[in-house]
Amino acid sequence: MSSFPPAGQMKLLSDSGRFLFFLFFLFPPVSVAQEGTWMLSVSGGLASPVLGAVNETLDKTIRDWNQNALIPIGPIDHFASAPSFGFRGIYRYDRDISVSFSASYSGQTVNASYRDTVAYLNLDRSVQTTGVMLGLAYWFPPLLFDMEVSFGVDFGLLFARAEAISYYTREEKSGATTVTVVYFDSDAIYRKTRLIADAAGVLTWRVFNPFFLKAEASYRFGNVGKMDGEIRRLQGSMQEQTLTDFNFSGFTATVGIGILF
Repeated sequence: MSSFPPAGQMKLLSDSGRFLFFLFFLFPPVSVAQEGTWMLSVSGGLASPVLGAVNETLDKTIRDWNQNALIPIGPIDHFASAPSFGFRGIYRYDRDISVSFSASYSGQTVNASYRDTVAYLNLDRSVQTTGVMLGLAYWFPPLLFDMEVSFGVDFGLLFARAEAISYYTREEKSGATTVTVVYFDSDAIYRKTRLIADAAGVLTWRVFNPFFLKAEASYRFGNVGKMDGEIRRLQGSMQEQTLTDFNFSGFTATVGIGILF
């Protein structure tokens, strides 16, 4: 039996060697960031806040319309994962420690509606969060192909907003004509600002100078509780506090691109 690899395996080894050689020159190693380095990045991904109590309120709203107004409106979607966008500016104090400023935004809307020849009902519900944070991170030794992993904590403010729009009309006879009568028209906007904290792990890969790719996974401690707001209805406006607690705690995963200078 021959001790040499078959020709097919030799070709595979040769192709693999050329591929690694190509990667080495396409993504050459670069020097590790030292003190005084700035890193700016933008990213996008998904946030998954814990809004179970809010979703229960949505289901109760549907049941109330079904039972009290006898409107057979179907189920409403629940708040779940939502698009999330962020910006982060990092200053590397030294090779191991960095400080940062970051901003993030996430929002989602759910809807349920019903229409027949007489009645029309539309329900829109939305939540939005904007975060402004200051952070501190520790950077581990570089990995293969100049990848770096860091772990940090951020502290800052979360600006939360929720809106509930309800619109209900019926077609009614008025003599020989049919008119649209607005029975319910409500727009409620609630806001709250809360001090929050994030814990995040970040993978940074400098593929070619001065640009880098990043992947970030974080958990947010963002339970804002009940929110105060204003309800505008046909009868006028009134101040009101939500009966439901809004908990924006949860995981966020994003990918992005940045530049060093």
